[in-house]
Amino acid sequence: MKKQLGLGIATLATLVLLGACGSDNSTASSSSSSMESSSMATSTTESSTNATTEAWQDGEYTAEASDYSNGYKEYVTVTIADGKITMVDFDAKDESGNLKTADESYKEKMEASNGTYPEEYMKTLEDELVKTQSTTSIDAVTGATHSSGDFKVLADAALENAAKGDTETAVVTLAAE
Repeated sequence: MKKQLGLGIATLATLVLLGACGSDNSTASSSSSSMESSSMATSTTESSTNATTEAWQDGEYTAEASDYSNGYKEYVTVTIADGKITMVDFDAKDESGNLKTADESYKEKMEASNGTYPEEYMKTLEDELVKTQSTTSIDAVTGATHSSGDFKVLADAALENAAKGDTETAVVTLAAE
């Protein structure tokens, strides 16, 4: 009798554990998921330099790459007005100061091989930052994954300066290709 009772309790405990770990919307599972989501949101917000709860000071803030990549040095300039991102300029300059978005030869080669080009993907990223007010919700542009990642890093550096009111250009070392 004791063995059957023990077996029954073990079975019940197993079912409770499986129910909590399952994909159904049980109270235990839902409660656990809510706690995890809340915890993840908190850590994301705390680790993000451009959390929307952070007060940005009005002004123009720029971050640029420390080195040239493929002949260009990328930069992001963010304009803050009334504590919000109102304008973003993402581009790259060569050593002569020519803009990547104006280089027709570069555009043709990149569009043929990647399906996008600087003027298109840079505008997409700029618009998304103004719309979302955060780099954390911006997806990489297909065909410009590396530049999309660089954009986020540069924008975060500019926004970090905006939080401090530091209008000096931030110089950022970007990951090598």
